Amino acid sequence: MNSSVSGNKGEGVGILIGFSKTGSHISNVQIINSTAINANNNAAFIVGRNDIALTIEDVYVTGSTATSTNINTDAGVGGFVGYANNAASVIDIKRSVIEDSALNGSGTGALVGFYKLGSLAATDVFMDIEFTYADVNGQHGIIGRRTSETTSEPVIIDVWGYFVGQQVHLDAIDLASEFKLADLTGLNQAWRTTNLVSFTTNDLWTFDEVSNFYELA
Repeated sequence: MNSSVSGNKGEGVGILIGFSKTGSHISNVQIINSTAINANNNAAFIVGRNDIALTIEDVYVTGSTATSTNINTDAGVGGFVGYANNAASVIDIKRSVIEDSALNGSGTGALVGFYKLGSLAATDVFMDIEFTYADVNGQHGIIGRRTSETTSEPVIIDVWGYFVGQQVHLDAIDLASEFKLADLTGLNQAWRTTNLVSFTTNDLWTFDEVSNFYELA
C-alpha cells in the first residue's frame, strides 16, 4: 500500500491503525513510500497507539516516514508502534523488515517509540532507519523511551539494525552492539540466510538481488 495520513490526535496516527484498543493481527502487508504525521502525540508506520494484544508479522516497509511534531517526552514515534499505553498492551513483532525509512520525533524507537505499559517481543526483524530529529533532547533506540516500573523486559531475538542519526539517551533502549551494523555493505543473501533464517523458509518472502533485502513476494 501507498498512503499518507496526518492528524492532530492525542491517541496516535498510524499508516495502518491510529489507535488499537480491540486487538489486532496484522500480517502480509507492504507499506511503500508512505507517511504518517501527527501534530499532537504519537506516530508510527503501523499503529500510532496500542492498548491491547497486537501481533505484527510478515510486514515490509520501505521509503516511508513517520513524524510527530510534538517534542514533549510523552510523544512516541515508532517503526511499528508509536505508544504502548496499557498493561494489556502485548506487542509481538515477527519476521518483518523496515528498509530505507525515517523516523522523526524526540522519543523515537525503531520498534516502539514510548514503551510506557505492557510487554514487547520481537523476533527476526531487520531495520534500516534514519533518525532525523536532531535537537539535544532526542531519545533514539529500538525503544525511544521506556518506563521500566510498568513494563516487562523486552524479549528481543535476532533483531538487526542499521541506524543513522541516532542519539542514545538513558531513557532509550538501544539495540545490543553485536546486532547493530556499521553499514549495509556485504549484507547479501548468504548473510541473511545465516542471521535471519525464518525469511528463507517462508514462502511470502523473496530475496531482491538489487536491494539486498528480503521483500514480500
